[in-house]
Amino acid sequence: MNIKITLSAHNQPTIRISFNNIVYFDSVLPNQLTEIEFDTGIQDNNQLAIEHFGKTNQDTICNQAGQIISDRAAELVSITIGKYEIPKNILFKQPFAVRWPENLVEDAERENRTLPGCLYNNLYFGFNGIYTFDFSGDLRKDYYYYFWQMERDANRNLQMVDESSNTGYFEAYGMKLEINKSFNLTIHDLKYIIENQSLPSNTAINPTLN
Repeated sequence: MNIKITLSAHNQPTIRISFNNIVYFDSVLPNQLTEIEFDTGIQDNNQLAIEHFGKTNQDTICNQAGQIISDRAAELVSITIGKYEIPKNILFKQPFAVRWPENLVEDAERENRTLPGCLYNNLYFGFNGIYTFDFSGDLRKDYYYYFWQMERDANRNLQMVDESSNTGYFEAYGMKLEINKSFNLTIHDLKYIIENQSLPSNTAINPTLN
């Protein structure tokens, strides 16, 4: 299976990329858009990890007003697995486990604050840390599931509540679909939805709200 990661570099960050605990890239990135590509086998459960390391506080330069004017960082632009490019919305949902600088840890302790273990909605790796992306061995199913997640997330702000069951739902494809409903679509259902923007007549989806 071919995997391709595209990163944008700022001030030559050091990046290590591993897949299922095997390192495929470990080097300084040039200050340009860089594609890192490798072939590997996939398992039932897989993890792609992108690690930014070696950065110090001296690599972040601020002006007199405290604004950052130069920084060492890497930004994730895209991930493509086989023929499937992962939607950007899905990339934003994955965790970046931060290795916080000691001065920020000390500040948080002094102010009785707790720093989060992971950042989400973040593809700019300005701290040292590891970004992980997990996926299964069934890439087609994962890919269509990503679109289902995007549909669900896009409709969260339109959430309504069924008063009889106190269940949150959104309306899509002429049906009431629970916000927190577990994923039980077949790959054929999802493919049909994506291609036709409607449910197949013999769909395996059984709405729980009437």
